[in-house]
Amino acid sequence: MPCMLARVMSMLQPTVRGSGTGLWTGMFFLGQFHAPLVLDQYLAGLRNILLTYGGVAELESLVVTRGAR
Repeated sequence: MPCMLARVMSMLQPTVRGSGTGLWTGMFFLGQFHAPLVLDQYLAGLRNILLTYGGVAELESLVVTRGAR
């Protein structure tokens, strides 16, 4: 996360980097709060949400593992 944030913030003008960092942080935490609420409407329950998160994490780990080879 720090590397991604540093790269994105380096694209902003120095005069607005503070505002950019605050906006990015606010949206990141807002997304963390709303993601389970939105998913609950579509996946009907915590069990299904956690299974979906686990499946996505497994797919991502496979992609990263194959990409590292």
